Amino acid sequence: MEAELVCSCLGMTALLLTGFVLVGHGAGTVGATTTAMLVFLALFGPIAQLLFVIDDLQSAAASLARIVRGDPLRGTRRSRPASTTEPASQRWPR
Repeated sequence: MEAELVCSCLGMTALLLTGFVLVGHGAGTVGATTTAMLVFLALFGPIAQLLFVIDDLQSAAASLARIVRGDPLRGTRRSRPASTTEPASQRWPR
């Protein structure tokens, strides 16, 4: 939760500084800067939640891969069928 607040604060600061520079040079308006900040705040929460869900899915996929293929840290793995097209020196050790 703390990282989310820090990221939100950094994003708002970047938007404020960009808006300040644009308004100072006459390339933007205060209303456009305010709108950009409000859109950022409205989208930040759902995007953060989506990233947490993707993180959980990635962790679950890695766990499933270890169950199906074996644990590389323990040295267990599914044997690969011998291929007749590649030389014996390039095959996995059996």
